[in-house]
Formats: sequence, C-alpha cells, structure tokens
Amino acid sequence: MRMETLSTGCISSHFNIGIDTLNVLLYKYGFGGQFKQMKLRGLGNHPPVEELPLNPVYNKTLPVSQATKSDLLELCKKLAIPEEHHAGYANLPCSDTSKGTAPQPAADDTVE
Repeated sequence: MRMETLSTGCISSHFNIGIDTLNVLLYKYGFGGQFKQMKLRGLGNHPPVEELPLNPVYNKTLPVSQATKSDLLELCKKLAIPEEHHAGYANLPCSDTSKGTAPQPAADDTVE
C-alpha cells in the first residue's frame, strides 16, 4: 500500500492506494480516524480490470535448457524456492536446443 498526502490550504488529505483495493480510493482528513472509501469509475465504456479476460499466450509449457533446470532443482533442494512449487519445476520440459545463456551483444553494441 502507498500513502499520499495532499495539502490544500489548511486542509490536509491522506490517500491510501493498494493493489488489493482496485477501483477503490481510501481517504481521510487528518491522521486520526478510519479511512473512508470512494469507489472509482473508469472513463468511457471500459470494463473494470477484474472483468478483463486473460488468455494464455502459449498452449504448452516452453522448454528450458538442461542447465537452467538443474539450477532450478538445486534451488529447490536448498529451499530457496517454496516447496509447493517444487513439483512444477521438477516437471519442466527441457531441451538441448534451448540456450542456457543470455544472448551475446552484437559487435556494434560494445562500449568504447
């Protein structure tokens, strides 16, 4: 959550904006008391964010390199990755054609 303060003359307004309260502005005048709520309406005929459909970009899981999968499984062993995600990483498809390194810069991208 983020807290913003707006001062106009002798009145100070405090706004609370959070991800969990989309389309709602919480506000109060002064530091005491509870926040009041104001529902926000979008401009035009756009649907609220909650109603926008999210379509998958890929129809299957993309393969990773064997080196990347090994590194991820090592992080699972060290519990750097939460246990509820271990099965997903263990079942990742891997491919010999997937590159395990970042692309090298082009010759003209070098810094002088």
